[in-house]
Amino acid sequence: MLEDDSFNSENKYDKILIIADPHGLINELKEFIGNMQELYGNTIAYCIQLGDFWKGRNVVFGKKTFNFWKDLTAFYDLPFPIYCIKGNEDINIPDEWWKSGMISLLPNLQDFMLEDFRVIPIDYFEEDPKFYKKMGIKKFVRLSPPPKFMQDQYYPFYDFEPRDDVEPHPVLTSEEPIDFVLSHVPAYGLLDKTRDAKTHKEIRFTGNKFIRLVIDRRRPKIVFFGHNHFANYQIFGDMLVISCDKFVRKIPAWADESYLSKKSRKRRHFKKKLKDKSKKKDKDEKNLFSYCLIQKTEQGQILEMYRCDKLIFRYDINDKNILLSRV
Repeated sequence: MLEDDSFNSENKYDKILIIADPHGLINELKEFIGNMQELYGNTIAYCIQLGDFWKGRNVVFGKKTFNFWKDLTAFYDLPFPIYCIKGNEDINIPDEWWKSGMISLLPNLQDFMLEDFRVIPIDYFEEDPKFYKKMGIKKFVRLSPPPKFMQDQYYPFYDFEPRDDVEPHPVLTSEEPIDFVLSHVPAYGLLDKTRDAKTHKEIRFTGNKFIRLVIDRRRPKIVFFGHNHFANYQIFGDMLVISCDKFVRKIPAWADESYLSKKSRKRRHFKKKLKDKSKKKDKDEKNLFSYCLIQKTEQGQILEMYRCDKLIFRYDINDKNILLSRV
């Protein structure tokens, strides 16, 4: 957590939150917002939410559950706006739900200024010929990879052959510099061979080729996505790629973050205790939150990444410099 009270007093709304995959746990979201206000006061300008907002699967009291939030009145007393993109769990949500109180959708596949940052939001979509026709894409062209000694740098993976009957979408042709690409699912190949910050599970050969094409052509400073419930980052040349972890994870009230390890003795111990229904006090849970925080400081813009309330990464956006890494 950054602390710079002298700067905050002159710049009230100097912080931005980024979260992914709430999966319908809106009471927990409001708890998180309360926590952020305790930490930072009224200095948060807005929150960006990367999809799977209204519903999804969660582990509650050690069991997989499906949560679906339907109370739209919950969003009228939020202290700052939440700007959303759609995830795969959101595709059938009525349009009017996204206009509830302080909740709204970011304009899909448009580059625009979101206060200080030029962004491209990309909603979840089903890949099919109709979508690619609308985008003006006849076919994808796989580019040759660079030599191995250059593959730690960013290199374009795709180009495309345009259609004769439909103009390419402006998001593919504009030369306007971009700060952030915001998507629910990852772009193809951008986090291959990296590992989750806590589970160390490797991610390989996953992602969406259209999103990779947008990134290859527009070269944003930072790419943010969710969906994989995976916390990590990767630096490609002058581009930062952030995989945001699932927003909230629940653990027993007596446990700590190490409980989330699949090999944890605490996890096995808790499952045994659940069999004894009389031990209700051991069934209390607490929430651990994962998120990113961008803060404007006198020196520039700083990005922090938290997994289960623990700071794991800090990055200077202006200087493109890693200040801290615990991944």
